Amino acid sequence: PGLIGLELCFGLLLGLTGKSGLTLARLIDALSTRPARIAQITPPALKEGAVAELTLVDPEASWVPSQIGLRSKSKNTPFLDRELRGRVLMTLADGRLAFDGGIS
Repeated sequence: PGLIGLELCFGLLLGLTGKSGLTLARLIDALSTRPARIAQITPPALKEGAVAELTLVDPEASWVPSQIGLRSKSKNTPFLDRELRGRVLMTLADGRLAFDGGIS
């Protein structure tokens, strides 16, 4: 039991960009680079020869979370059936496809 949040976090916060002074760059930093630094992990970098660690997002695409579509074991969220911006298209982790949002 408990409220899920990580799966919806980017879409919810992306909706605040521009309105609250939150920039896309600051949002990405807050959800990726900064937590890595806090955990004393070197943040991945996009450079030739490096292992791919990235998430490809379409910030203009929208999606609607549903109990069927959520990948989390918990389905407790007040944000079901609410349109969110920022659809994850693909995630590469350790150089491997970890999530395919249907673009490959």
